[in-house]
Amino acid sequence: PLLHKGILYWSTQKGDLFAIDLKKKQTIWKRSLGAPPHSHLRATDRGVACVAKPNNLYVLDFTDGTITHSLPLPNFEKNSLEVVPGGLYYRNSASKIECYRWKK
Repeated sequence: PLLHKGILYWSTQKGDLFAIDLKKKQTIWKRSLGAPPHSHLRATDRGVACVAKPNNLYVLDFTDGTITHSLPLPNFEKNSLEVVPGGLYYRNSASKIECYRWKK
């Protein structure tokens, strides 16, 4: 799970992601990625990021769960996703670091 600005973001093993307002105790949005997560959820400057099988990066808008970024990461090593200003990086299956920068 990820707690960001009072909102709890969490995923299920079925590939559903939820945003829950803890103060109001209500679900803000639910989005199905169709596959279980393959990484921890991370807060980026663009939204909530995660990798779901088969190694596809998704970034979902904080407010409504719209998928704002989606791209394949074919050599992603499980749970290696980290956030940097303007993008993110991850370790590939050869243990090399790869970086993805947001397009402006």
